[in-house]
Amino acid sequence: MLSGEEKTYLINEMKKLMDEHGKKAPKNTQIRKYAATAIKSDCKEEFLNYLHYQIGRASNNDEKTYLMIVLDKLNEIEKRFKSDEMYLKALGLFFGYMARYKKYLDEINHNRNNQKSPANNNYPNKKNFPPNKTNEYGKRR
Repeated sequence: MLSGEEKTYLINEMKKLMDEHGKKAPKNTQIRKYAATAIKSDCKEEFLNYLHYQIGRASNNDEKTYLMIVLDKLNEIEKRFKSDEMYLKALGLFFGYMARYKKYLDEINHNRNNQKSPANNNYPNKKNFPPNKTNEYGKRR
């Protein structure tokens, strides 16, 4: 079982990583697969083998770069955990926290990108302009 201090460390390290490089991160479902694989792995080498495979098959350079940065971060995290069992549990939590935080960042970015412009507050897209004038029965006037 990880202590609150260890979990706080993992969350803070994940947030630093995501705040700096999160735009290059893979999709939320892929991050959750990393968490599940870490938890299911019997030893750290098994998980790292999976991560190396994912780096090799990454479809774009941004994702490869991000995963290489994650790999460096995992090496830092490893120094805090003596046994493979604790390290893999920590990685499962690390990626679980990352998936949650990515969801949050994606939602914030989505909302920023879809804000209505002040000049067009009432009509967010051309389909709604001009507004349809209807009576109380839904018939067009």
